[in-house]
Order: sequence, then structure tokens, then C-alpha cells
Amino acid sequence: GHFDMINTNGSVHASLDSVPQLYSGSNAINLAVTVNGVVLTTSPQMVVGETESNVNFRAPINIKATSASIAPGSYTGSVNMTFDAVLPVAI
Repeated sequence: GHFDMINTNGSVHASLDSVPQLYSGSNAINLAVTVNGVVLTTSPQMVVGETESNVNFRAPINIKATSASIAPGSYTGSVNMTFDAVLPVAI
């Protein structure tokens, strides 16, 4: 999928609010989340630069399983992200 972003006064940073996983009983599937090619962690990091975010920027979002083996089951979960409009860096 994609996510449209704009910040006419700086860049856009993103982070995960928690470790992304899907659950089925005691089984879990670890997930990797990327926004605009940047693998997200729980620490904010830039996903769209100052110049790119001046116009409506369509950033690709990808969520994929990273677990080596996945047990059969009915899995549920959510991925919570925070996006921040960050002011330009003073030179």
C-alpha cells in the first residue's frame, strides 16, 4: 500500500508504537514494517526528506512476516505507527 504525506516546513519521521506481531493463541508471527524503504523501529527516524515532503509525497508501506516458520492458526493483531512533522534542521 501507500500513504500520502506532506510537510511544507520540514521532513516526516515515523516510528512503531510497539513491536509488530500477529497472534494466534501462544503462537506469534514477527512482522517487519517499512515506509518508503526505511525499516521502522520504536525510535523515530526520517522516512521522507524536507524537499520531498513539500508536495504530496506517496510513500510505499510494506508489512511482511519475518518469522522463519509459521504455525497454522487464525492470527490477529495490529500495527501501530506514529508519524511526526519535523521542523527543518538549522544550518
